[in-house]
Amino acid sequence: MGESTNRLFIEGRLTADPEIKATGAGVHFAKFNISNSEFDGEKYNASFFDCVAFGELGESIYRKLKRGSIVFIAGKIKQYRWTDRNGEKHEKINIVVMECTESTGALETIAVAAGSNADEEGYYITP
Repeated sequence: MGESTNRLFIEGRLTADPEIKATGAGVHFAKFNISNSEFDGEKYNASFFDCVAFGELGESIYRKLKRGSIVFIAGKIKQYRWTDRNGEKHEKINIVVMECTESTGALETIAVAAGSNADEEGYYITP
């Protein structure tokens, strides 16, 4: 089929400080949420998106970004499915961040993931 078409570009504001966690294999990742909004002529309508960034990129995001930071993200959509200990099935959709640029007046690239498959080495994320 060729090259992947799963590409996403989004700008938003962090709703809280990023969290740093590790996979079972010990790979660090940052979890954070961004919001963005649009004005419909009468009011602003906000949307919220869960994001995850692996390895050095995730560690950089954790160290450099805080609640309220405005970021431009390039990444992809990833749907995670799992069954909990009670046998209940769950689904979650994340933006897997491949590149993150902070808007601080002058744009500053936080980091770029090494390769385009940063989440495809068996990393498993649950909320």
